[in-house]
Amino acid sequence: MYTQVGSIHGKLFQQKRNNDQKRGLILTSPLGRRQHGTRGGAGKDRVSQDIQRRFYSLHSAVRQLAPVQNASQNNLDRMTPPRPRILLCLEYATLNGGEHSLLAAVRQLTQSKLDFIAAAPSTGPLLEKLSELKIPTLPLNLRDQSGHKLSKEEINSYLIKLIEDVQPDLVHANSLAMGRLLGRIAGDVAAPITTHIRDIIRLSDKAIEDLNQLDRLIAVSGATAKYHQERGLSAGKLTVLHNGVDSDWFQPRTPTYQLKKELGLGPEAFLIANIGQICLRKGQDVAAEAVCRLIDSYPELHLAFVGERHSQKAESIAYEENLREIFANAGREDHVHFLGYRSDIEFILNEVDLLLHTAHQEPLGRVLLEGAASECPIIATTAGGTSEILEHNLSGILLPPGDADLVEFALRDLIPDAQRRQELGREARLRILQRFTVERSTSGLLDIWKQLL
Repeated sequence: MYTQVGSIHGKLFQQKRNNDQKRGLILTSPLGRRQHGTRGGAGKDRVSQDIQRRFYSLHSAVRQLAPVQNASQNNLDRMTPPRPRILLCLEYATLNGGEHSLLAAVRQLTQSKLDFIAAAPSTGPLLEKLSELKIPTLPLNLRDQSGHKLSKEEINSYLIKLIEDVQPDLVHANSLAMGRLLGRIAGDVAAPITTHIRDIIRLSDKAIEDLNQLDRLIAVSGATAKYHQERGLSAGKLTVLHNGVDSDWFQPRTPTYQLKKELGLGPEAFLIANIGQICLRKGQDVAAEAVCRLIDSYPELHLAFVGERHSQKAESIAYEENLREIFANAGREDHVHFLGYRSDIEFILNEVDLLLHTAHQEPLGRVLLEGAASECPIIATTAGGTSEILEHNLSGILLPPGDADLVEFALRDLIPDAQRRQELGREARLRILQRFTVERSTSGLLDIWKQLL
């Protein structure tokens, strides 16, 4: 079985690491490879000129991190232990649930316990947020100048060089995809490597093999861990750690009706929000179908899609267009609103009357944590880890995925029943305060890392 966070003791990991150091087994070559137990081929010295230029740029960027190194040296001068340095490897430039969850933990941990360096795309909203948190950032560019993905050998060499230059005490990947890339070179570097697993997706046997090379696999829900364990991920390395949410930032506030005014609606409008990336997995078409059917009965009913589509695949583009067509075909296009990406989700959750989350798959929906903390009444599906957040009929209404009829019936019950919506919202916030605070998740992440440091 996988383990819940806090139930594994790190003594064996530390004892083995100490013994290896005493025996001289943890040694690094110029590319940072272990001389003992290296898997053949992962650290080939044959590097393209493009990669050599990247190495030079990377080395120059690392040299600019001297203030971080000097801070550690100052600590030594004061006879206090230097703070452990964590290298965060972040493959995506966007700010979705996984990025927000990690940043919430980093914000807590930088205050007193750890130093962070991030390797991330050199442009995008994630970089801006890292800058706000004053996290030193190195470029993580896994594509060439033409936009094509680098070869396996080039990526391996690039990551080994990155880790060798930064010399972190631990490396952490924030996504399954990044974790797999680091798994390929885990035997070639001395630092322990962990990864978050935030996806419930089918993996190849090779991907599972790569991930199993890492020191710890942190699944965001029991459902996520169970899915991947059944398909070959190491149960001994899997740990379940739920994401947490800042319950002060996300809390119930009196609505201002500013959002409804922004959309040209009056205070009497019943506004439903569907928040998240627009994609097939999120099941927004189910929400659109159900809401559209109810407008004749509730003329003040409106649906706001908050989020944007990232995929440029034809099927994804058609999927978003279909959401508009559902309302247009019914002559109700003025009842649907596409807000795009918004950074003020805490405001939106206080302004809407209900959160509708009709995902087909959801490892652990961050917006559900945020909505529950805000006392926003929620209708969601039982997909993935949602049942670990909400209890059906107590803190939310949970339905099987993909059934617009059931969503319609649930909405018919809740729209006219303000007292019931308030009860669901209050119970949802209590559940967050008991199980899903950012302090709890941050403490759990720190415990995992301490076992490996």
